[in-house]
Amino acid sequence: MTRTVPVTSFWTSFRSCTVEPGTIAVGWLGQAGFVFKDSANSILAADPYLTDSVERIWGFKRLMASVAAPEEFSPDILAVTHFHEDHLDIDAMPAILNNGKTLLLAPSSCIERVKALDVPASSYRVFNKGDTFTRDGLRLEAVYADHGDMVPDPIGVLIEMEGIKIYLTGDTAYVPESMKRAVDYKPDLLIAPVNGANDNMNGAEAARLAKDCGAKAVIPCHFWTFAEHLGNPQEFKDRLAVIAPDARALMMCQGEIITYR
Repeated sequence: MTRTVPVTSFWTSFRSCTVEPGTIAVGWLGQAGFVFKDSANSILAADPYLTDSVERIWGFKRLMASVAAPEEFSPDILAVTHFHEDHLDIDAMPAILNNGKTLLLAPSSCIERVKALDVPASSYRVFNKGDTFTRDGLRLEAVYADHGDMVPDPIGVLIEMEGIKIYLTGDTAYVPESMKRAVDYKPDLLIAPVNGANDNMNGAEAARLAKDCGAKAVIPCHFWTFAEHLGNPQEFKDRLAVIAPDARALMMCQGEIITYR
């Protein structure tokens, strides 16, 4: 496991980083946003929050600055787990989806919002629970998530890149009886919220999910971007060490890039 903290623009650093076969680069954008890159230089992004749309719409101020501008952000695939603006960044979507490269995969409620924007229909595709997507060695599968009554169709995402299995839970409560597909996937890497508010898992519950899955490593997320969203990553780290000591807690800083093998 190697780590680098970019000294230039995050997106420039991420696009130019070298990825060896059998490894992936993982970058944390903050909140629940991540980017992944394989040895063929294909880039997958998930839930990037790049603007101040949450403050504009809901009044929640950013406490952690964005590490990339929508105008430069050009992943090959963009997976979004639900329509909340810190996941489906509605102010960033026009720039990203008009770049001529990025394909958005998202649940139906997200796509309905995107259709109202000035973006081409070829730039997005419905991706609901049970759907799969494959391209050039990348495989995605949308799985169960429960983000409360206000979100009708949230998803988690099972990812496979370079033979590495990732379970990105999206915003969700801990509902083990409904997470069987993801648990049976036996991910190498689990990425989960730990803020314990707004129908999300807290740190102890994320650790329990890591134990359920047998994950080798876990990245906690969805904390400290807004004061209103709370979060205690140390609670997660301490609990993981007790109940799943073989799983490694990967505590990333915003804008950090790690290489996972």
